[in-house]
Amino acid sequence: AEEQVDIWSKRSGADIVRRDKADPASVVYEAIQKARNEKYDVILVDTNHFLNEVNLVTFDSSNQIVYLINNNSMNLKNMRTMISIFSDMHMNDYKIILYEARDKNKAIFQKFDIKNFIKDNIDYIIPSYFYIKDIDRYILDGKVLDANNKLLRGRNAHIFEHIAKDLIK
Repeated sequence: AEEQVDIWSKRSGADIVRRDKADPASVVYEAIQKARNEKYDVILVDTNHFLNEVNLVTFDSSNQIVYLINNNSMNLKNMRTMISIFSDMHMNDYKIILYEARDKNKAIFQKFDIKNFIKDNIDYIIPSYFYIKDIDRYILDGKVLDANNKLLRGRNAHIFEHIAKDLIK
């Protein structure tokens, strides 16, 4: 995963804050301070699904959170818990993306059921027709799948532009 992040940061010109064997909270704190001092528009922190101090401090320091969910019960349960925590923290600037393309044959719940279960709206949906066999191979190789890529032709890739424009205002 670190190699993958290195590839993408070099391609995009993004900085990475990483400290081997460091306390995750201190790394997140350092990244937030760097972003504030250097007046970054966006900072990305990829969190795990555990509810720990690092994640809560990260969420509390965020202006906007993007939460990507897929269609399985554990993921939806975690999202419902996060929404409750966001509410307790008086946070309302978050977006939920339902990623149907990851496991297109595992659509366990209908969108209506998902909304009722998580008790919130789904802001964006990445449809199942974006499913790409062996997507991990492309990601791990650091390949960019943009609208000009033959794998995405005819799949209405403009949905990603819409999401990006809405998130980065």
